[in-house]
Amino acid sequence: MEARDRLGLTVTEAARRAGVSQPWLSNVESGRIKTPGEERLKKLAHALELDPLELLEVSGRLTAEQQLMMQRRPSFSEFVHSDPRLDRQAARALVALYLHFTGGRE
Repeated sequence: MEARDRLGLTVTEAARRAGVSQPWLSNVESGRIKTPGEERLKKLAHALELDPLELLEVSGRLTAEQQLMMQRRPSFSEFVHSDPRLDRQAARALVALYLHFTGGRE
């Protein structure tokens, strides 16, 4: 994986940093695991200093609408509101928290 190599990490070191098993990471990198779980991908993205959305995108874990949005880099608000798992109230609450902690910047 390019990101792992960029950081000079072995598969074992990257797996340890992400809190995943070395065999799992090897299988993901080699393509033996085609659709890795979202939570593990987020952990891996954090460990490799990547945007979790980019890893979710390349792994095919985003909806078609979210994939289109990624191509044009939407605001956080647009992305949250596009998530079919969130109702309108939950999406608004997440955006409000995000804006609070970022000082109102998207």
